[in-house]
Amino acid sequence: MYRIRFKDCGTTTVCAASHQEAIAVAKGLLRRGRQDVVITEPTGARIFLDQRVSRTA
Repeated sequence: MYRIRFKDCGTTTVCAASHQEAIAVAKGLLRRGRQDVVITEPTGARIFLDQRVSRTA
């Protein structure tokens, strides 16, 4: 289970079943103006995303 956290009204967490799904969800959140998007992998590793990522693919 991949957890995607972002700032909205407070901090919100959504989940994804795979790495690819987590990246797609995170990119969609960034395109909609969400900030501080962080994916936490099942291993505990974290991926921090910013607006540059949402524009590249």
